Parts: sequence; C-alpha cells; structure tokens
Amino acid sequence: MAAFFIEWHCTNQLSFNEKYDLPVAHFICTLLSKCAILHRYLKKSNQFIVMSKSILIVVLACMIGSAHAHSIQPVMSSKIAYTETVDCGSVSLIDIFRRARLWVSQSAPDNKTLVDDKETGDLVTQGHITITVPRSENSAGGVYKFSYVLSVECANRKYRASLANVEYQEGSGGRSVPLEVFSQKNENKTAATELEAKLKALLADLQSNVKDYKPF
Repeated sequence: MAAFFIEWHCTNQLSFNEKYDLPVAHFICTLLSKCAILHRYLKKSNQFIVMSKSILIVVLACMIGSAHAHSIQPVMSSKIAYTETVDCGSVSLIDIFRRARLWVSQSAPDNKTLVDDKETGDLVTQGHITITVPRSENSAGGVYKFSYVLSVECANRKYRASLANVEYQEGSGGRSVPLEVFSQKNENKTAATELEAKLKALLADLQSNVKDYKPF
C-alpha cells in the first residue's frame, strides 16, 4: 500500500493573525518535525505524495480552531491556572477592551493594574481572593488568601482571559506557595476546591459583562 505524506516547503512561513497558546504552537512544531523525518525516509523509497501547501494550511487551521474552542480549560501543570477564549461576534477590539476595563474597575477596584494598553488590547491586573473554610470533622478550617494575575487579550473580535500565577499567601507577609503545590496536600483540598469555583465564577462574570454587555 502506498504511503502518503505531506511535504512542507520550509522556505515559506505561515503567518497568523492571532496569538495562539504555547501548547498549540508546540504541537504544530512537533508535527512538522515528525513530517520532516518521515519525508526523508519515504523519499528514499520514492513512496510519497506531495500535497499543496494550501491544503496543509487548511488542516493546520482546523486543528488550531479546534484547540481554541470556547471553554474554561484548567492548565495546572503551568503557571496559567485557567484560560478562556470568547468570541464576541461583531464587537470591535476597542469596545471589547473598554468593557473589560470597565468590568475590572467595578468588580475588582482594589486590583493593581500591570498593563493597560488600548492600542494592543492588552489588560493585565493583579488581585486577591480570600477563601474561608469552616471547621468540620474533616477540616480544621481557616482563612486562605490567594493572589492571581488576570490577563485579557483583545484581538479579532475575541478576547482571551487567563488567570495565572495563582499562589497561596502563607501568613502575613509570608512566602507564596504555587497553587499546584498547595493543592497536593489533603488538608488543603477543600480550600482548593472553593478557589477553583471562584476562579471559574470570575471568568464567567467577565464574559457576562463583555460578550453579553447590555448597553444603556
């Protein structure tokens, strides 16, 4: 049975109009690397079919589109805790950015603004979430304070919101413990679960005030 292969013309480069996640880019690079290895093997036996670059671009676009389907995705193995990409229909970049900034000022006025660039559509703030766990038979209870960084990237009538650098603040002015480390201890499971619910609720509230914004 003849082997089939897609030859990629390395002298040309794809150009993308969006900023894509690092895992997606890594997946594409890995795919092209494996294709190059397979190409060298099959070329020796003259068993390969060269498909046009346009077809490959369509295939890659489908994979990228699938990877960016709207969902709240946990990425606990990296510094990004949750990320969400939302299609806002016909809303312009400047309006998406304005709505996001307005939401931050109203819902989290104490957040520290790190980046506020309406030209690029990037908004980054740093905030805190406090979780109170009541004492029970299975938990000693306590008050847990977490810090986080919220990034909102507006582009192409969409926005991508990411909650990153989520860390437990141990004691008053104490050390910061990454969420993935904090969550590993059994005594912290309840607090980690409550935090997860609050982080998801934060992203849902952002969407309702950006995508589903109701003008007056």
